[in-house]
Amino acid sequence: MSDLTGGVDVEIGLARAEEFERVGQLTADAYAADGLASGAYVDELRDASARAEAGFLLVARDGSSGNLLGTASLFTWRAAARWSQGAQTGDAVLRMLAVAPDARRRGVGRLLVRESLRRSADLGCRRLVLVSSTAMAAAHALYEQLGFIRDPARDRSPQTGVELLAYQRAVP
Repeated sequence: MSDLTGGVDVEIGLARAEEFERVGQLTADAYAADGLASGAYVDELRDASARAEAGFLLVARDGSSGNLLGTASLFTWRAAARWSQGAQTGDAVLRMLAVAPDARRRGVGRLLVRESLRRSADLGCRRLVLVSSTAMAAAHALYEQLGFIRDPARDRSPQTGVELLAYQRAVP
């Protein structure tokens, strides 16, 4: 648990099966709020149960109300290519970090990334890698504040008009 700016008590943990539908909707809503959800990708964002089955589906809950504030998905290099996105041996991969629009700028994303780093270490991973849309300047600033560095060799474009910037950080 952590006390964030504004006095919100946040608990980070694994999503429960009964939360999967809400986690999927939160993810899709957060991406849509940033103009990053369209077409078949919306279905992928909503499919929280598939992410939980393949890796670790993390959630941030308001410690008082239990409301979902954010989510992130963590996979290892051993996960199916759909999730590991070309990870190298020893890599953990952070995907679909999403914070509910009304919970932003309160440290929720930071807590989810820190938990991803902690779990990556527990899994014996050497590095945590991720890709982020060029439009997500606030997320890039967060990653850099947490010690991630750009990894242009891993930048990719999954479809025309979508450019993803890669970041990596050694796991403590």
